[in-house]
Amino acid sequence: ADCTLVFLHGWPDSMFSFSRVRSAIRCSSPTRLLSFDLVGFGESEKPKFEEGKPSPYTLEAQAEVIAACLQQLVKQDSSVDVVAHSMGTGVSLSLAIAHPSLVRSLVLIGPANSFSTADSMLAPVEGIKAIADDPSLEISEEFMREFQCGTLVDKDFERPGYHEFVETIIAESMKATKDSFRGAVYGMMEDAFLSRVAEVQCKRTMLIVGAEDQIFPPDEHTHALAARLRNCFISIISEAGHSPNWDKPELVAQSLVHHLSALKAGGSLHQPSPAHAL
Repeated sequence: ADCTLVFLHGWPDSMFSFSRVRSAIRCSSPTRLLSFDLVGFGESEKPKFEEGKPSPYTLEAQAEVIAACLQQLVKQDSSVDVVAHSMGTGVSLSLAIAHPSLVRSLVLIGPANSFSTADSMLAPVEGIKAIADDPSLEISEEFMREFQCGTLVDKDFERPGYHEFVETIIAESMKATKDSFRGAVYGMMEDAFLSRVAEVQCKRTMLIVGAEDQIFPPDEHTHALAARLRNCFISIISEAGHSPNWDKPELVAQSLVHHLSALKAGGSLHQPSPAHAL
C-alpha cells in the first residue's frame, strides 16, 4: 500500500463508527485501512477504573496502546495518516506529540480545542461529566439511543440501510461498561497535553466538522484549535452535527481522498476540500 489510514473512534463508540466512511473511500492508489477499538470499547478489554489511581483510559494511555499496535503492524520507519472522531481526536493528538515519526498526517473529525473546559463536558446537569458521575448511571439502550441519536442531524432513522447502521451504532455503544464509560470521560478531562499541540509536526492536518455540532461547536473549538496547529485546514460540512462520519459519510470520504491527494502533492494544497462549506 502507498499509505495507511488509521481510524480512531469517539466516545462511547467502536471501530464500526467509520464503517460507512471506509466503504465510500475511493483512492487512486493502494491504501491500507486499519480500524481500532480503543481500550474500554467494542471488543477491546475493559479494565476497572478507580478514580485517583493510574488509569488506562487517559488519552495519553490510549495513544500508547495504539502506538504499540502500529509498531507491530506497519513497516519500520513508516508513518500513518490518522483519522479520528471526537474523543479519538485527543488520542490522535497525543499520539502525534509523543510519536512524531509515526504520524504523517491527521484528520480530526468533531475535535475539541479543550475537553476539560468544554460546556458539553461541564454542564451541571446534562454535561457528559455529570452523566458519568451520576450514582444511578446505567448503560441502558434507552440512554445510548437518546445520546447517540441526539448528535445526529439526519433523523430519518427508518430509512433502509441507515436504520440498520444506527441500530448497530447503539448496539456497539452498549458494549461499554460503567468503568470504561466513566474512565473515558475522566480520561478526556485529563487533557493538559493539548497545550502542546503546537509541537505536532504532521505534514498536514485537516479538521472536519459539522456546521451543526452542538458537542464541540466550530466557533468555540475548531477555529481555536486550527490556530494552534501548523499546516492545518478546515472543512465545515453543512447539515451535519457532531458526527459528520455518520451524517455525511460520502463527503467525509471525499475529504479524506482530497487530503491524501494534497499530501501526495506536497502537503499544502490550499483549495478547500469537496465538502467545504461556510
